[in-house]
Amino acid sequence: MAHIEMLGVISMKIILYISFCLISLISHSQNLIKNSSFESYNVCPVFTGQVRNVKFWDAYQTADYFNGCSERINCSVPYNSFGTQLAKTGKGYIGIYPYINSCPTCREYVYTTLIKELEKDTLYYAEMSVSLADYSTGAINSLGMFFSDSIPQSMIITKSMWKKNNLKIGDYKLYVQKLSHKIFNNTPQVCSSIYLSDALNWVTISGTFKAKGGEKSLIIGNFSDFMETDVINLKGSNKKLKIYYYIDDIYVSKFSDYNKLINNQKSFKDYLDTSISLSINESYVINNLNFEYNSYIIDTSSYKELDRLYDYLKINIDYKIKITGHTDSSGSIEYNIKLSENRAKSVSEYLISKGIKKDRISYSGKGSEHPISEFDDSRNRRVEFILYK
Repeated sequence: MAHIEMLGVISMKIILYISFCLISLISHSQNLIKNSSFESYNVCPVFTGQVRNVKFWDAYQTADYFNGCSERINCSVPYNSFGTQLAKTGKGYIGIYPYINSCPTCREYVYTTLIKELEKDTLYYAEMSVSLADYSTGAINSLGMFFSDSIPQSMIITKSMWKKNNLKIGDYKLYVQKLSHKIFNNTPQVCSSIYLSDALNWVTISGTFKAKGGEKSLIIGNFSDFMETDVINLKGSNKKLKIYYYIDDIYVSKFSDYNKLINNQKSFKDYLDTSISLSINESYVINNLNFEYNSYIIDTSSYKELDRLYDYLKINIDYKIKITGHTDSSGSIEYNIKLSENRAKSVSEYLISKGIKKDRISYSGKGSEHPISEFDDSRNRRVEFILYK
C-alpha cells in the first residue's frame, strides 16, 4: 500500500510539473551563476551530505546533493531520503536544513562564487526555485539569497581553525553557534515573503536589489535568528520540527539583461498563436529536453514540449526544421559527435512519428564543438533547431 501511495505522489508531481512549468526556448545567457541547476558534478552522489561533489558549489554544515545518476535511493531523483520530487531542470538539485527546532545551530547553507563581481549601484535580479521535502514537519518564510564580498568565515570550519581554538568534541556546538551568529546577522537581498509549504510544486523566490559593488559570493539559507524565524507546524502534532527544502535553478543577472530576456522569451504556447512567428534562420534551444543518462533515448517527461514543437510545425506548413545536437566536453570527440547526432535524430524521429514529413526535417550532431557556457555543462548538453523555408 505504501508503494502504491508513493507512485501516486510521483504521478501527481509529474502531471503538475508538466502543467505548470513554462517551457522556454531561450536560455538564461546572462546568468552569473556557474552550474546553476546542479547538473555538473565531480562524482555522482552515493550518500547524503555530498554537496561538495557539485562543481563550483560548497556548503556550511552538510548540505545534500541529489541526482538521477545515483543508484542509491537515499540521494537519487526523484526518490530520495527526504521524499519524492522531480528536478525543476535536468536531473539534479541540492537540499538543506534551514531550521530544526531542537538544534538552533544545525542549519545548513550552500554558497558559490559569482562569474564576476556585482557593479556598484547597478540593479540586479535574482531567483531560485525551492520545494518543501515530504519529510518536513513544518515550513518557514525566511529562505533567502545573500550576496557578499566574501564568504563569512563561519561558513568554513577547517582543521587549522579547530586546532587554533583548541577545541574538544564537547565544545563543537558552542563554537559553531558563536561562528553562526555572523551569518544570522546578514540581511539577504532576496528573500521569501510567504511560508514555503508547497511539497508538490517548485516555488520561485525572486526579487531585485541594488548592488553595493564588489559582491562576489552568493550564500543561500535562512538568515533569521533562531528566535526570530517564523515557523508553521504542518503535521498537526508535537513532533520535533525539522524543515528541509530542495533547491534548483539559481539565476542572477543585471535587471536590464533579465528584462531583455523576458521581452524576447516566449513559450511554445505563445507560438501556437499563428499571429506570432519564430524568426527564420535563428537558433533556438529546446529547454527541458531530457535524455536517459549517456543515452539518446528521450525521457518521457519531454514529450509535452516536443508535442508543442510538432503543433507549431503542423500549423506553419511552409517551414522546414534543422535539428542539431550538442554535448559537453566529457568523453572522446568521436563519442560526443555520435551521441549528439543520435539525440538530434531521436528528436527528428519523434516529430516524424507524430506526422511531420521526413523531407521537412534534417539533423546533425556537433559534439562539444560549440559550447555556450564555460562553467555550466548542463547548458552545453542541448538540442537546438533552426527554421527555414
